[in-house]
Amino acid sequence: MFGVGKINDPRLVRRYIEQGMCDIVNLSRQSIADPDFPKKMLAGRDDEIRKCIYCNWCLWTASQGNWTVECAINYEQGRSREAQITKAEKPKRVLVVGGGVGGMEAARVSNLRGHDVTLWEKGPQLGGLAAMVSSMPKIFVRSLKNPVQWLSRHLKKQKVKVELNREVTVEAVEEAKPDVVLVATGSRPASPDIPGVNSDNVFTMDDYLAGKAKLGQKVAVLGGGYASEIAVSIARGGKEVALISEGGFDSLTAAPYLFDGLRNLMLFGFLAEVKAITDVKYKEITKEGVKYVDAEGKEQLVSADTVILATGRVPNRELYDALVGKVPELYDIGDCWRPDKIGTAIHDAARIARHI
Repeated sequence: MFGVGKINDPRLVRRYIEQGMCDIVNLSRQSIADPDFPKKMLAGRDDEIRKCIYCNWCLWTASQGNWTVECAINYEQGRSREAQITKAEKPKRVLVVGGGVGGMEAARVSNLRGHDVTLWEKGPQLGGLAAMVSSMPKIFVRSLKNPVQWLSRHLKKQKVKVELNREVTVEAVEEAKPDVVLVATGSRPASPDIPGVNSDNVFTMDDYLAGKAKLGQKVAVLGGGYASEIAVSIARGGKEVALISEGGFDSLTAAPYLFDGLRNLMLFGFLAEVKAITDVKYKEITKEGVKYVDAEGKEQLVSADTVILATGRVPNRELYDALVGKVPELYDIGDCWRPDKIGTAIHDAARIARHI
């Protein structure tokens, strides 16, 4: 008997076999994220296993007519030649700014190549947006923390110098005198041009993910994509939620940090738990709620105590732009170049770090 389906933890594999639940465990997508899973598990090296996040990047790349399957979190998959990590001809002082998955992957690979690597992160922990999203309540995205944990462990094992709570300025970078600066400062929520957007009852998606949003009983979430999962998460916490988007209904389930068609289908079902209003034009945010113009040109009001803005993200490029021409080598990685998927940030970092 085979056991199959989202199995990425060696503890589960052992339990299934030991309890006679199955004779063989099929790792499937997990074997793409880490082909050495069985060897590591049998050797007791569980912490070294790179756990799949089930984003289906592998299925997407295969469906595009590629000759091989790629993986969002394992850049080496499908690139056996070009992805080899070789020692640098000339070791350099490398400064990575930003501790999201892109920054951590850049630091890991740079260190393996023999560079002297330091990572600065302005917050109290590593992980960036992936870590924040993975903690979203009641929405089944905990697996997004897998690459955060794996990369964090490897940085510690490799003894990469990591400085948390480090506010980075141009002057601080120049004083450090790095040969290479890899800017991975991520992105921030876009601020839509709506009257009332700075009111006390308005919070960003990052505020909600960080537990800083003060939610009333009635909540309006503005946006599509990110907004959908946030709206469902809040609704499952017992709130009355309206999801209001300027896009069409088909745009609501596109979560930019993942590519997963099955996840999109699930979100369509989840959205039955909220009041979804699409094809509108935002007009104003007030203490009473959100005013908008509907598809028929009529002004409407959704009553809300709290408003959450999840209308997309914009790159944090200020540091990168300020460093142009001031350091010998400068690269931008991941969301600070363009907000996109977890796989995009990791692949950007893996590729650039192999060539510095």
